[in-house]
Amino acid sequence: MIDDEVWARLDPTAGMGGRAARRAVLRSAWALASVALVTALGWGSGAVAPRLVDVPPRTTGALTFEDELGRPGAILVRMERGIENEGWLPVTINGMAMRGPGLRLVSVTVAGGGSFPVTIPPGGRAAFVLGVDVTDCRAARAAAPDLVVDAERWWGSGATTVGRPDDADPNLGFHLRSLCGQ
Repeated sequence: MIDDEVWARLDPTAGMGGRAARRAVLRSAWALASVALVTALGWGSGAVAPRLVDVPPRTTGALTFEDELGRPGAILVRMERGIENEGWLPVTINGMAMRGPGLRLVSVTVAGGGSFPVTIPPGGRAAFVLGVDVTDCRAARAAAPDLVVDAERWWGSGATTVGRPDDADPNLGFHLRSLCGQ
């Protein structure tokens, strides 16, 4: 037969009515809640992924070019975009791209002069002027394009999509409808 001392060494919670087991469960729950809170704060602060949003100025102008026979040809859209850093840490933008059907980004300049990289402090804004070539009118009208930036943070760099409000650019849709013929 096995002695009670041996069982006590094998199972330290034996004879305690489960109090130690409850304490262990509570400690695990507190640890899990702490990890969740730290993760949420890290995400919300912009430490994990930058919190960049599209803000005014959001102006759009468009030009259409005709070929030698007078047919409408290339459509070039000039957009001014503002980006705000809603995170708690500064973000450095090294480059920019546009993801959307029927559009091709041909130029990006920093509004008001300057060049890349551009560092946006927490709560700060930066403005950029984009030149976009419309390659397919029907596809371009189907969905608003995403603005993608190469963002550098304290731990590294990577591509980040700039968040946009519901009214992302009402002018772009108007210009595309008028220039593309619908």
